[in-house]
Amino acid sequence: AGVYQRVQDNTRLPYVVIGPVFENPLNTFGLIGRELVMQLDIYHDDIEGKEAYQIANRIDELLDFSVAVTPAGYNLVAIHLDSKNTIHEPKFIHVASSYRVFVEES
Repeated sequence: AGVYQRVQDNTRLPYVVIGPVFENPLNTFGLIGRELVMQLDIYHDDIEGKEAYQIANRIDELLDFSVAVTPAGYNLVAIHLDSKNTIHEPKFIHVASSYRVFVEES
């Protein structure tokens, strides 16, 4: 599956879209912290959703043990899966996952 921030109309399924990232201040105990809320969207032509769920679950596993999403100058505190929703369309399935990433200044 390809990973994109923007998708062209003729992009072949399956693919993952990195949605917008929202940043909220989360300063505690004199440390500068941030809460980042991000969405990942998986689109797949497997109408039953088995392969789309496998991709979603693998992304969850990778984020559970990753520091790759940590912005420069910050330490990763935690990543939480906030929600996972499935939308069934006539020709594809859409799995939308929202994550909360908590970081503090290093």
